[in-house]
Amino acid sequence: MQTKQVLSTIRRNKATSLLVILQVALTLMIVSNAVFETMTSLALWNQPTGLAEKQLVAVRHQVFDPTVNVGAMIDKDIERLNRIEGVTATLLTSEIPLDSQRNNIHTVYLTNSADAKENYIERFDSSEALLGMIDATVVEGRNFNPSEITQGQFGQVSSNVSVVMVSEAFAKATFPDESAVGKTLWQSLGAEPVKIIGVYSDFLAGETLSNYHTIIRPLLIYRTDAELNYLLKLNVDWTKPLLDEITDVMYQTPGRYVSVVEALARPKKRMYDGRGSHSFTLLGISGLAMLITGLGISGLITFTVNQRKKQIGIRRALGGTKRQIVNFFIIEISLLTAMGAMLGVVLTFGLNYLMSDQSGTQSGLNWLPLILLIGAIWAVNIFASWLPAKRASLIEPAIVTRG
Repeated sequence: MQTKQVLSTIRRNKATSLLVILQVALTLMIVSNAVFETMTSLALWNQPTGLAEKQLVAVRHQVFDPTVNVGAMIDKDIERLNRIEGVTATLLTSEIPLDSQRNNIHTVYLTNSADAKENYIERFDSSEALLGMIDATVVEGRNFNPSEITQGQFGQVSSNVSVVMVSEAFAKATFPDESAVGKTLWQSLGAEPVKIIGVYSDFLAGETLSNYHTIIRPLLIYRTDAELNYLLKLNVDWTKPLLDEITDVMYQTPGRYVSVVEALARPKKRMYDGRGSHSFTLLGISGLAMLITGLGISGLITFTVNQRKKQIGIRRALGGTKRQIVNFFIIEISLLTAMGAMLGVVLTFGLNYLMSDQSGTQSGLNWLPLILLIGAIWAVNIFASWLPAKRASLIEPAIVTRG
């Protein structure tokens, strides 16, 4: 009976009711997406990189002296760096795992037709030694032969390759029901095809925090006007004195600038810290949104009580108890919260769908945390409306006789 009266009151006070519904819906949309993003970030913190980050060191440098013989410099660098105590191997590579640059995202195709589907990967150019450097293993097929490696200065040697290796994640996603070994890929439409000769265990490339889709080409090509990358393997965990010694060795050759000497634990920390800070900032904003919602509900109920004093007095004069008055407002705010939650769920999934469609990733929403959030918003609203409802129950029937 009381629920029917509450619904009748909601219909008569459309503006106030609509404000509550919209406030609940927008709060649910904001908070739920922030919580889901935070949950995703926390899950990514625990995903394996496939790398010994503390025993791999990245070195980025660039030659600015045009008289430097870059090929001879690379050979001398590798010789000097390998003599450092704690360094077991040094390798030239186009990209550094965990710190792959944004311009390293490439497309490959399974056919050479104009309507071929794009498959996104991160590409590494290096030698057969790369897998051993990062402790990756060949899970199917074979590694490159030394005779398949093309090495030299850009423009003086061909950058075309006939064979490549792909990561296990890419192989399973692209060829789910068959082996990837022996399959053909096109690096661009109209280009010469390349053959997959091996599949290796996954390692995290970088940037996206979820990108295990990588490809390795047998190329060791350097440019005099571009940044060069070395990857060093250690038999001990990195220390600052060791990094300083590596930097000193690099500067033994004049005419270049060394921009980065760091263990791969650092870029990993940068990736996680940036996304973690963003997520927890959103959680802070969400907490503020919950607080504002509670204060808004309290204000609206207080305004409603002031507008309905004579109506409440009549109910009290007709025998309505204080508990019934409080329950009336609790039921009203519960129904409005339910309506707002339904609208909020629609908005939440709609926003998440649009974001997923633009980023190309699947929705991370699930019902359990969403239901818990709805329950939390309902509890905040009930708490916020209790005090105004309690004040409403103190209105005396005599107010009916006043002007």
